[in-house]
Amino acid sequence: MIRKTLEKLLRPYNPSAGAEDHYERGMNLAEAGLYFAARQEFKQAIRKRPEFAEAYYALASNYRNLGQIRRAIRAYHAALQIRPDFADACRNLALTYDDAGCFIEAIKMYAKAMLLRPRDAEVRNDLGITFCHMNRYSDAVMAHKQALEIDPENSRAHFSLGLIYLDLKDKEMALEAQRQLEKLGHEDAAAQLLSQITLEFS
Repeated sequence: MIRKTLEKLLRPYNPSAGAEDHYERGMNLAEAGLYFAARQEFKQAIRKRPEFAEAYYALASNYRNLGQIRRAIRAYHAALQIRPDFADACRNLALTYDDAGCFIEAIKMYAKAMLLRPRDAEVRNDLGITFCHMNRYSDAVMAHKQALEIDPENSRAHFSLGLIYLDLKDKEMALEAQRQLEKLGHEDAAAQLLSQITLEFS
């Protein structure tokens, strides 16, 4: 079964295939972990339709998965030049900038993503983590609290707040975040946070 699937995915290049065909094939190859072959399909899709924002986005994600950060950034920007309202491209470009340590650029892209998706709690959580990387803890706390205003049961926000308070040596607030996780039924996250609190203050 696996062999047949691979044979289908790796069939010879079809010059009559359209941009959508290359894009779909690239997505299937990427899902199978065949990133180099997937990249070639995305490039073919872009050659046949230069304004194909989704293909640029998929190509950028491919580069990011392989740690080719500069190429990923260029491809995300290309997608956004075609579709300025491409919220996923904004968020993932911000994450890529964060990975590269370009925190100011990341914050700018998160700001744009929040304008496009004002009710997306995870963009605010991502922003909070970038602020943590910059040691801007008060801004990070604000970002995660904004995420909780959108989604009060968001386990990632509660957990991140617990880690921030841990960094700030505020045991009581860290324990409060842990209790909130427990109360909301996020038992694994609550146990993990409690373990770190215990280790830090033992």
